[in-house]
Amino acid sequence: MDIEFDLAKTMQLNITKRCNMSCYHCHVGANPKRDEMMSRDTIDTALAVFKKFGFKRLDVTGGAPELNENLEYIFSSFRAFADEILIRTNLTILLETKYQKFIEIYKNFDITIMASVPFYERDFNDAMRGKGSFDKQILALKLLNQAGIKKINLIYNPNGAYLPPNQAELELKYKQELVKYGVSFDRLFCMANVPIGNFAKMLKKFDEYDEYISLLEQNYKVENLQNVMCKTLINVAYDGQIYDCDFNAALQMNSSLLTIQNVLNLSDLTHKIKVDKHCLACVSGDGYGCFGVRE
Repeated sequence: MDIEFDLAKTMQLNITKRCNMSCYHCHVGANPKRDEMMSRDTIDTALAVFKKFGFKRLDVTGGAPELNENLEYIFSSFRAFADEILIRTNLTILLETKYQKFIEIYKNFDITIMASVPFYERDFNDAMRGKGSFDKQILALKLLNQAGIKKINLIYNPNGAYLPPNQAELELKYKQELVKYGVSFDRLFCMANVPIGNFAKMLKKFDEYDEYISLLEQNYKVENLQNVMCKTLINVAYDGQIYDCDFNAALQMNSSLLTIQNVLNLSDLTHKIKVDKHCLACVSGDGYGCFGVRE
């Protein structure tokens, strides 16, 4: 695969690897014991780059981004310059007393919610996220609905070594099932599990890694290369290192852009995207990425 960056559209900030959960499909390997946190200095430099190159969308991820004490500072700093700000949340963190404030903060800053809800059935969901996680997610979604937050999108990940089903059909099914709990949302985005991090460990444990790679290879579609997210996105890690996507960041496959400080001194962001076999997860089947099926 030969891919080149061609448009500054999305800046993704991975502001922490700490999380209140430890999910087996997590490509970051986030858990409560991690201590990596993005500093204000790095945030300020990222903002300068965002403005200089005219990025349109800010995508804040982790770990659980709410665990970084600078999250609200990020919103207040970028809001005037970003057409859209996304937060990737596991929802369960919003039920903890210290972090319930973010529901109102998300509303006040007009944040688009990207909420991980791996499945619409309790047993399947809890198998991926831990017992009791489904009920917590439903409660958090209700609180977001009650707060009047309109832009709530859900993220689906397969519960195993297979590709997601049709995104539009699954979105309809999610809405039919979750309305039974009094929950509404805007869009559902399907993401293929990337064979790295915790998910790769699980695949190897059950001797399914090679089989999954073969599945991705068999479903590879060259036309999906036209819309891969890495052509319009840079990922800024907690320490200011630059990557072509959050998956490359998890593998420490640094972009040739090097660091956010280095990018501030550049006049052009054009560069070759670093690829490896895990990239097949974005170009197989319907074509996936951090924003679901590429449209």
